[in-house]
Amino acid sequence: MPTTDRGTSVREDGSLLRPAAWYVDEMDARTLDRVADLVRTAFA
Repeated sequence: MPTTDRGTSVREDGSLLRPAAWYVDEMDARTLDRVADLVRTAFA
């Protein structure tokens, strides 16, 4: 089963959702910075 340092990247049988690790690995540094800014704003 493929895994990353953030978790598994394989969809479970019968699930319509993809694990978070699947798309986190696809993000670049700029996107992660933008997401971090959005989270900080949301919880400020």
